[in-house]
Amino acid sequence: GVDFKVDNGKYGFVIDYFNNDISGLVLDASPLYTVGVPRGSIYTNIGSMYNRGLEFTFNMETVKTENFTWNTSLNFTAIKNRVNELITANADIPSGNSVASVGRRLGEFKLLQWAGVDEQTGNPMWYSKDGVRKTYNPSVATAQRWTLDDGTVTTGITANDAVYTGKSGIPKFYGGLDNNFRYKNFDMGMSLVYTGGYYIYNSTRANLLTNNFLNNTTEILDRWTTPGQKTDVPRLFLTDNTANQASDRFLEKGDFLRARTISLGYTFGGNKLNNAGIRSLRLYGQVYNAFVITSYSGQDPEVNSNRNNSN
Repeated sequence: GVDFKVDNGKYGFVIDYFNNDISGLVLDASPLYTVGVPRGSIYTNIGSMYNRGLEFTFNMETVKTENFTWNTSLNFTAIKNRVNELITANADIPSGNSVASVGRRLGEFKLLQWAGVDEQTGNPMWYSKDGVRKTYNPSVATAQRWTLDDGTVTTGITANDAVYTGKSGIPKFYGGLDNNFRYKNFDMGMSLVYTGGYYIYNSTRANLLTNNFLNNTTEILDRWTTPGQKTDVPRLFLTDNTANQASDRFLEKGDFLRARTISLGYTFGGNKLNNAGIRSLRLYGQVYNAFVITSYSGQDPEVNSNRNNSN
């Protein structure tokens, strides 16, 4: 790394490159049933990976006068993550809807490919792993439910049709921006943080679009009802919830910009405080998480109900 300042310290730069090789990764795995712990799990070493990247920090004395100062600090980290080796003869290790896979980012999602809703029938469609589109009709006999575009009955979409999405729950970059102002005895600070280049599987959205007698979000109002209607929500079918199976339909970008803190203060001083043995007294108010800007439709891109992966 390198750390330097220019223009009599008005501008400061810190640039670091890191290359972190990690061995002995730990993940919970299912033991053999012969050990007598069915459905249990143990933590085990699964392999190795690396994190490589660049960290950049920029500090600037933006304005400095007798009564007013403004200081700015910006930091940015770009990171590249790859799994190098897995103990399972380099076979994928699944964790929810994501996997550890050699040569890929840790936590890459492996999912079925959603193909949308048939405009004429309202039935859901997916792509096979070979890219063939198949339509599912829950209202006919089981053996005839899966068809090709020309209506030919075909084999169904299964978990074996899941593909690597190239999208991971690990961010590609993150950082923050701090601005601090002072005018005479008043001061104000704002701290912004951002994260990007990662995805979240919105399982809450999937659950709230179910065909069962459960709570739904208003998105269910966009369900297919009329031939020719363009929508991403299939027609409802009470006794079948196949349309809501795990697929990239519910995979969303998690990028966000958040106002972590905003503060406003006033510092008191003078002889009265000195006589009381107090050098200075600052009265301030602070707001945490004032706002977040994101395209993610879930409650919060930083809140996860599953501590093990990005589902």
